[in-house]
Amino acid sequence: MNRRTCLLATVLCLLCAAGAPGQDGVPQFGTRSIAACDGPTQACGVAVVSFPTGVPAVVPVGKPRIVVANQASPLIDNAERIVALIEGGAAPEDALAEVLAGDAQREVRQIGVAAIGSDDVIRVANFTGSFTTPQTCAVAGADFTVQANLQRTSLICQTMADAFQKESAGFPNRLLAAMRAGAEAGGDSRGEFSAALVVFGQLPVAVRGFTRLSAFSAVNRSREWLPELEYNLKAYLAFWTLTDAADLILLNPELILQIQQALINLGFLSGAPNGVWTDATELAWRAFQGRNLAFTQGTIVQGEDRLIDQNRAFYLIEGERRGVLRGPA
Repeated sequence: MNRRTCLLATVLCLLCAAGAPGQDGVPQFGTRSIAACDGPTQACGVAVVSFPTGVPAVVPVGKPRIVVANQASPLIDNAERIVALIEGGAAPEDALAEVLAGDAQREVRQIGVAAIGSDDVIRVANFTGSFTTPQTCAVAGADFTVQANLQRTSLICQTMADAFQKESAGFPNRLLAAMRAGAEAGGDSRGEFSAALVVFGQLPVAVRGFTRLSAFSAVNRSREWLPELEYNLKAYLAFWTLTDAADLILLNPELILQIQQALINLGFLSGAPNGVWTDATELAWRAFQGRNLAFTQGTIVQGEDRLIDQNRAFYLIEGERRGVLRGPA
């Protein structure tokens, strides 16, 4: 790299870190994200967080079986063309290469792509331009790609990848685990305030005509973006979807006490919480769902254990605390 190029790169990094325009006046925004697909559910999704407001409207682009994380200096035309090419039969790496070949400002782009082909095989691709801001990284696996720039550490991509792979819960919660791990690793060097988690997939038949999103959560400006992202995700999953077996958790006495107290506070259960799942508790649990969710599902008994949907339990406990749930008619 010659002296002029080194100087240009340094200036660009300083401008981008300050939120000013990057190469040729194109704004750059440091961002970290994961784009991934899930074989069992045939869903694809993007989870992302950054400093600028409006990330939910900008970075996640896609449709069922195809997603693009459109970041650094995002260009919606690029993202939509990648989706169209893949939908037409191109592999993610070929679609990405074709679009970037015609983009004179590609060196300020960072893009992650994940898609499920007509053969049901998941393929991913990513690109990081040479003028994206440090710390910059990208890591890809069989069913995911993580990309980031303007972070506190370049190790953040691997940290997010590891968390996504280790998490055993359902696909949306695996994406959430990646975001949480990135925050714990340091996150965006300017702070993180705007986030989204979007999964394109099929909802249950009864509501399938409503939307193509099987999971959705968005935060536009909050210091507490991670708790907000988690709550809004759990609320969406609880309301719109049926239980994913991977999201079942053990009903232990401590969790039962929390659920019972929330049901009592809402008026679905009488008496005092005792940490024992009784028939009355089960009826109250179902009654709560009937008033607050699209689908009612009971707990599941497996041997000596009783399991519950973690998303629904979280939504009840936190939703009651926030005062956003309905009591009995």
